[in-house]
Amino acid sequence: MAAELSDAAYSIPIKAVVTNSHKPRDILELQLKKGAKLLLLEPKGDWWYLARHIKTGKEGWVPAKRVRILPQLDSYTVSKLFLDWYDKKEMAFGDGSKLGLAEEGAAEMRREPVNREAFPFPPTEIDVCDKVVCKIRKLEKGLGVCVHDMEAFLKAGVGELYGAKFLWKESLQWHPDGVGRKCRTEFVGEAVKLVSEMYVIFQELIGEARKKEGEE
Repeated sequence: MAAELSDAAYSIPIKAVVTNSHKPRDILELQLKKGAKLLLLEPKGDWWYLARHIKTGKEGWVPAKRVRILPQLDSYTVSKLFLDWYDKKEMAFGDGSKLGLAEEGAAEMRREPVNREAFPFPPTEIDVCDKVVCKIRKLEKGLGVCVHDMEAFLKAGVGELYGAKFLWKESLQWHPDGVGRKCRTEFVGEAVKLVSEMYVIFQELIGEARKKEGEE
């Protein structure tokens, strides 16, 4: 392949659709079927992308002329979604210190136990992963997102801060053991299931981040 390598990975994967089928010429390329959905992870020169097949999860090089980029959430919208979600998460499970609130105001907010309305569900807009196993899990679980959705969302939200250390610190707020005392009695059972689901997602992301950091 003649494409030049580039380290400019996208902060959030770009959704695209295959416009023409493509038969790979070597093991680095993905086989493409017209109509298939992709996530473009990184540009590789002017003529290629590193992409992930949404349905199969396989990654490889794809020719730029075989794909069409779909309408995307702009960076401002993604940033706002992340900040709104992060603030809601801090309101529910944090101490208010990361919200820039006055100590007295934060203390007042802490007195209100978390109900379903106040629970920090991930925004529905980040549900982009279309892998079959993930779609099934998202229907079965309560958060409506998978590990791939959260990975892209967190990377877009915190940029270079993303890594095992950041993920570990964030995961502590999602540990099921600390949920009961912060939620309304009638919501505790559901809340424990929801935070347990997110905690598992964070553990998967931590494992992947540590593996990647160990290879660098």
